[in-house]
Amino acid sequence: MLPGTSFHNHQVKGQNFGCFVSLVGEVGELSEIFQWKGEVPRGLPGWKEEEKQHLQEELYDVLLYLVRFSDVCGVDLSKAALRKMELNAIKYPVKLCKGSSRK
Repeated sequence: MLPGTSFHNHQVKGQNFGCFVSLVGEVGELSEIFQWKGEVPRGLPGWKEEEKQHLQEELYDVLLYLVRFSDVCGVDLSKAALRKMELNAIKYPVKLCKGSSRK
């Protein structure tokens, strides 16, 4: 856990679910920001500074809960991400998939 964070310690027996629910709650708060925005162009043109700041804060919350939950579950996110990229490269080779959204 990063120093200075105020997130609860979810390592108590039976708290994995609580940590997961907290993550989902933060994702919900993040989704509320976009609920009425429709398609959002890169760089968030037209957004007020306070809207951008709120977005940054919610992204921070989601990231911290994701990292915390992965730690509670014993998942190394760096290794998991690299493994998933390797699997995707095999499943969706660039020469066959570039420019296509088919699965």
